[in-house]
Amino acid sequence: MESSIPHARRYRPLGLSVAILAAALLYGVLPLLPVLLMVWLNFQGRIMGAEIVSWLGWLNAALGLLTLLASVLAWVGRPSWSRWMLIGLVVLATALRLVQEAQVLFSRSSGIGEVGGNLSGLGQPLALCQIPLLILTPLYIAWYMNRAPARAFYQ
Repeated sequence: MESSIPHARRYRPLGLSVAILAAALLYGVLPLLPVLLMVWLNFQGRIMGAEIVSWLGWLNAALGLLTLLASVLAWVGRPSWSRWMLIGLVVLATALRLVQEAQVLFSRSSGIGEVGGNLSGLGQPLALCQIPLLILTPLYIAWYMNRAPARAFYQ
């Protein structure tokens, strides 16, 4: 028996919407902010030639752009492999961010007790707080995007 409705509307589950938006914001927009800040300051002429973004930051920004594109495709639901692409990019970006956080965590500069310190000592406690979020967020995204309602949305 065929359905009398030729094109039944597919509804995106709320949890899938949360997962896609979390991926777009945390792994798409957030890594682009340091690069956009540097471009804006260079455009304003305030820091000509200064390097405030490392090569890992540029790689993270490139992954952020790809993640935004994958988030749009996953939001639309077509092609069906877009959810796997988004999960893969989130896992790759998480690994890169964990490497960045490990560099901050194990850096020698404490910034405490130095005259004219640069507040780099605040990076280590911040890294300790970010690591659980960097582990839990991709787990939620991968978990929900593989649940039955999300799989049904992509079919």
